[in-house]
Amino acid sequence: TDKTGNYDEQIAELQTKLDAIDLRSEEAYDFEETDKVIERGLGLGADIMFRFGASQNDIIDNTFPTVGTDEWTTYVNNLGIIAEQIVKHYQQGWADGFENALTYFEIWNEADLLDFWPNTLNSGAQAYYEMYDVVGKAAKNVDPDLPVGGPTITTHNDDRGLEYGFLDYVKANGSPLDFGSFHYYPSVNADPYDYARWANM
Repeated sequence: TDKTGNYDEQIAELQTKLDAIDLRSEEAYDFEETDKVIERGLGLGADIMFRFGASQNDIIDNTFPTVGTDEWTTYVNNLGIIAEQIVKHYQQGWADGFENALTYFEIWNEADLLDFWPNTLNSGAQAYYEMYDVVGKAAKNVDPDLPVGGPTITTHNDDRGLEYGFLDYVKANGSPLDFGSFHYYPSVNADPYDYARWANM
């Protein structure tokens, strides 16, 4: 942000620039740094899990339109286009990319934490469900064999609807879900058997 901290103006200016970009063109993407990471991982013989989503504490990336508005619909649909292009790049060689470089495609990161998914408070988990559905189907549209999953939650108490509600939505809407993922933080209980309990759950 600039020194005035005027986020609204900066977001509006960024949105104007984004609206002028053709999200299906190579010019809209800069894969250089991510390609280096993917290439290193492949060189080590690693399986690559690509995490699709914004980074923590990124004010611009983590400011979402209000759910249910035209802006929200456009935003989510644009994420779908971006997911398609990323999968094309890493699975089909688009834009000087790779062939079948990804083993997993994970959608977002820790959506139960407001640092990553602030919409959780003002719209419930429905916002994540909608985004997951569009992005997951977009990825599968490019590569039906690429395993897609989420929701990468940090708890198993379902207090924000990102566990059982997510599974209900996936089932009702035919959303792709090849694997479920979570991030275990032993900050409250450092019992190593929690790994087994979470996996069993």
